[in-house]
Amino acid sequence: MEAVEYIVGKGGERKAVILPIEEYEELIEDLRVIAERREEGTVLLEEFKSNIWYYPNLYRKMIHQKIVPCP
Repeated sequence: MEAVEYIVGKGGERKAVILPIEEYEELIEDLRVIAERREEGTVLLEEFKSNIWYYPNLYRKMIHQKIVPCP
């Protein structure tokens, strides 16, 4: 993963972010999935974890962040 860069204002406050294109595309895909499923009901966390492998990008992120165990 490449580094994220920030555009900062005169006072040093972050104004914008520059992402590598791969990260941007993954974020857009994740948002698309979220938008598609917006009207669905909620599920228990354990049920969610047991079905997360249906979403490879999100699953990889959750493994990396140690939210779900690596298979």
